[in-house]
Amino acid sequence: MKRPRTQEPASTSVDLLALRECVEQFTTRTVVLLGDFVADEFQYGEISRVSREAPVLILKHRETQIVPGGGANAANNLASLGARVLPVTAVGDDAAGEALIAHFRRLRVNVSAIFRVKGWTTPTKSRFLAGWAHTVGQQVLRVDYEPKSPSLTPFARSSTSDSRQVCATPTRSPFRTTALA
Repeated sequence: MKRPRTQEPASTSVDLLALRECVEQFTTRTVVLLGDFVADEFQYGEISRVSREAPVLILKHRETQIVPGGGANAANNLASLGARVLPVTAVGDDAAGEALIAHFRRLRVNVSAIFRVKGWTTPTKSRFLAGWAHTVGQQVLRVDYEPKSPSLTPFARSSTSDSRQVCATPTRSPFRTTALA
């Protein structure tokens, strides 16, 4: 039995010159980014033993890293490509929120529209990785810290240092954290 001829699939190649030109233009662009800032926390530890209380690993803490996640990751990527980024978001008045703001200050990103909201929790995804020295850690647990309420009423009433009002309407994002529209 003869197989019917199929059409050749469309080329999926990328025009690398056009992509390069696009990326090179980032240095001349300002991008306003409206998104959920999430702190991705990585807790690294070495397996010291198994607990007597339950069949779980006991990790000897080695280091903790907090990196931008969610909309913060997009802002970080844009800044790395040379764009001037103006993130508009809210973070909690907590250690995770402070870590994200400090990260963007180190990158010289304008943080004037990142608002600290008292009593609100910065969404944080804590991953615990177990392994030994000179090995790749295996994720053994993830703990999510999320705001208790999606309401950002304090954010809607906040203003920037030059008294321009910034208003936001809370909506739900696909990541189950508060998004602003």
